Amino acid sequence: MTPTSFLRRLCAGLSLLIAAASPVPAQTLLFDFGGNNTTLQGPAPDDPVNAWNNITPAIGGTPTGQLAAAVTTANVATGVNLVMISRFNGSNENGTQTSGAYPIDATRDSLFGNTEVFSGLSDIFPSFKLTGLNPSANHNLTFFASRAGVGDNRGTLYTVTGAMVGEATLNPSNNINTSVVLEAVKPDAAGEITITLGPGPENNNANHFTYLGVLKLEVVAAQQPIVFTQEPADSSVAAGRSVTFTAAVNSTPPYTIQWKKDNVDIPEATQFSYTIPVAGLDLDNTRYSVTVSNQGFTATSRQALLRVVDDTTPPALISGNSAGPFHLAVVFSEEMDQPSAEDPVNYTVDGGNVVLNSAVLQPDRKTVLLAPSLAMTGTVAIQVANVKDLAGNNLAASATVSVTVPQPDGKFFLFDFGGGDTTEQGSAVNDDKLNVWNNVTNGIATVDGGILSNLVRNNGEVSELGLTVASRFNAVNTNGTLLPAPFPADATRDTLYGNTESFNALENIFPVIRLSGLNANEPHDFVFYASRTGAADNRETRYTVTGATTGQADLNAANNEQNTVSVSGIRPDSNGEITIALTPGPNNNNGNHFTYLGVMKMTPGSAAGPAPVMLAPVVANGRITLTWTGSGTLEWSTALTGTWTPCNPAVVSPHSEDLVAGQRKFFRVRP
Repeated sequence: MTPTSFLRRLCAGLSLLIAAASPVPAQTLLFDFGGNNTTLQGPAPDDPVNAWNNITPAIGGTPTGQLAAAVTTANVATGVNLVMISRFNGSNENGTQTSGAYPIDATRDSLFGNTEVFSGLSDIFPSFKLTGLNPSANHNLTFFASRAGVGDNRGTLYTVTGAMVGEATLNPSNNINTSVVLEAVKPDAAGEITITLGPGPENNNANHFTYLGVLKLEVVAAQQPIVFTQEPADSSVAAGRSVTFTAAVNSTPPYTIQWKKDNVDIPEATQFSYTIPVAGLDLDNTRYSVTVSNQGFTATSRQALLRVVDDTTPPALISGNSAGPFHLAVVFSEEMDQPSAEDPVNYTVDGGNVVLNSAVLQPDRKTVLLAPSLAMTGTVAIQVANVKDLAGNNLAASATVSVTVPQPDGKFFLFDFGGGDTTEQGSAVNDDKLNVWNNVTNGIATVDGGILSNLVRNNGEVSELGLTVASRFNAVNTNGTLLPAPFPADATRDTLYGNTESFNALENIFPVIRLSGLNANEPHDFVFYASRTGAADNRETRYTVTGATTGQADLNAANNEQNTVSVSGIRPDSNGEITIALTPGPNNNNGNHFTYLGVMKMTPGSAAGPAPVMLAPVVANGRITLTWTGSGTLEWSTALTGTWTPCNPAVVSPHSEDLVAGQRKFFRVRP
């Protein structure tokens, strides 16, 4: 018998599993037993996702060691404490560094015990208890240990004592991924579980070493019976249509869900709803039920009867609409056959004068989005023929709808910085009915060097401009406003953010984006917007826009709905590039100094007029005369890298002042 198969059930209700799939716990705590390689929340060799509790020799090497208020994997302090009863001998640093089960810093070291004399100590049977547990909750305990480069068996017996007693044995010798699990352990009446280490029955090491590297504690909520609050209902559907059965329960999650057809499991039907995409006549009179289980209970719903009837009614073309010059849509009376609905040949636009790049059936299966190759204007006629419904019925006859195309205003660029709620040109309530957007998503913005190429103007025209994330954002925040704002809700509801203090295991995140391919002779105007609702502090963000000229503006994203800030007249550098950098504004008093960017609007051809240009100064008769073109503010500084101060009172070109012996003074004109 190998250690990994040494499984015993000692008491009713306490079971031991190895590599078993368990329901998601209500709360999880991770403990790293080892030496200097403590496991932190951070990039490899640490854990990029979870927070850990570290039991070092300073705690585990003494019978009085304690770790108070252990934290969950979400780094939330709990009332759970670890209290040593009998010490470990010391730390071993020869664990695996190739495990996929836990981070390297957790697997590469462990604490150990021994029976024979080692390091001057013998009869070391380590023991500790977990206190502050809920006596009525079940707890799953997972044990892992690794000792690489050995040829003997160092099986360790973990004895767990709570309201009941259970055992599990694991051989750490050359172990890489194997763990042992004790499930459904209840603490004693005092809310305590005791764990003791001793040699397993097959341990043949001369010192009978025992090891513990990782302990995972999962707290499972008390289980309640499964009660259906919604059961699948009988349904009748035309052949070729989709049909969905839905159920809901009131009990203790997580759930295991399985749908059945005529009492036979349906593969991969494991959600609270089950959809048949295309119901054929062969499914007429079939019955559908669902079985739902948690850790303690199981229940099965009623059987819902499905009737499938033959469909002989042809579809009808009922309307058309447009979301912009490059987006036309037609709507049918019922769900359509995808191949015929997506064949551009079946649609004639503007009497055949316009070629369609594509026809795409939308998720409702009734709407088809058409992409013309030319920008459409005014009223457009769309003729449709030869499309079919799901039952194969053809459109009764060729039909025509007239669509009025709305025209966007001007040629600017709109950017939505956020997550999954991308902003599209369309009729959806949270999108933009007129303008096309560029979406800088989490996948682009959270890596240095993320690229969005061929930026589109608000009228849908594709440009050669590009956006590069020169310095990454931390992640996306989805707590922006959904109330009326200067931009659509899908743009205002989420933002990308940076921070200075450590957050999500990242610190000193000062995002920088770079726009390229710009006309270096053309000034550009920028508008910035961000919203973070439910914030009681100030989260002011400074946007510094730099090209051949520089400008900046500050916006407090906290609870913002309507406010925007602008930077105007920025001319690109000689490479045709402008950078936008985010830093905390001077009034930002948030503990992490969060900065935000949700929306950016860029308009080439500045409304502020040409950017100012400083001409060569003239020095004569102990005076300096400064002359510049355009409109701007003259500023001075004692160093090029120092603080710039506007001249007070404000001056206009030309400006002349006395030279002062020994004084260094630099000048610039800011738009």
